[in-house]
Amino acid sequence: MNRILEKVNEFLSRSVPFALATVVRRERPSSGELGDKAIITADGEFLGWIGGSCAQPTVFEEAEWQLRR
Repeated sequence: MNRILEKVNEFLSRSVPFALATVVRRERPSSGELGDKAIITADGEFLGWIGGSCAQPTVFEEAEWQLRR
């Protein structure tokens, strides 16, 4: 988690657009745990963990949509 917060601070200081995703609810078979976090940048970089193939594509798609707004 410290790595994620360090990246958030870095991106904020450099004015790099990003989305921060946090697991606030989970249902099986998701492997993400409550509180897990990931950063998604406008150029498609994905840092952190919010779950595997069940959650990641949806989070990535939503983050991209928000970053395009």
